[in-house]
This record gives sequence, structure tokens and C-alpha cells, in this order.
Amino acid sequence: MCPNSILRFITALTLLTLVPMCNAQAASPHLDRHASKIHKVLATCPPGSHLHLTLEDQTNDFGDLGTLSEASFELLNPKSSMPRVIRYDQVTRVDCEGRVATGPGIERNHHAVGFLLIVGVAVGVAVAILASSKN
Repeated sequence: MCPNSILRFITALTLLTLVPMCNAQAASPHLDRHASKIHKVLATCPPGSHLHLTLEDQTNDFGDLGTLSEASFELLNPKSSMPRVIRYDQVTRVDCEGRVATGPGIERNHHAVGFLLIVGVAVGVAVAILASSKN
């Protein structure tokens, strides 16, 4: 195989890898992903588990887990057992007996991984070009 064919193959492979990754991020809204993550953590906790929540207005809330629904859950006041309905998308961080899910900061890591992937491929292509030019 000639060096130009290898370079074209690497470039095509890179583009085929990055296009689905970009489409997947654009297709699902951030809020749905985050709410789903909060729901998954709460679904692993038994009813009555003690929760520590950080809400989107930066307030902390404590209570016991009540019933779960598709879009919300009940937080029971530990003193009065009065339920309060909280939507999953209102929660930025939940700690349920050691199981933790955090909010918007998680999305930044996906962008960092994509950036590092692109930089890594670019370095690989540069090394391939340099190696082929020396031959």
C-alpha cells in the first residue's frame, strides 16, 4: 500500500467515526439525558432511602425517597413525612446512600473526549505523513 492510500484510509475512518458521534449529541437534548440519569440513580435506591439533593437554584434539600414516576419523584420530609414532588430536571446532583449523579458538568467531559479524539487522530496523521516523507 502506498502512503497516500493509508492517509486517505485514516482520514475516511476518522470522518466516519466522528459524524455519528456528533449526530448522537445533537439528537438527544441535554435535559432528557440528565433527567434520565437522575431517574436511574433514584431507581436503584430503595423507598425510604435518605437523599441529599442539590437543586437547580443551588439550594440543598434532604429527605427520604418516596414514589418514583416518569417525570418526577416524591421527597418525604424526614420530620413530618409530608411528600413534596420534585421533577428530575430540577435536580443538579443527587446522593442516595453513596450513589451519586451530577448534572450539567458531565456534558463537558463528552466534548473533551471528542476533542482529544480529534487531536489524537491529527497527531497520528501527522506522524504517518512524516514517516512516509522520510521513505
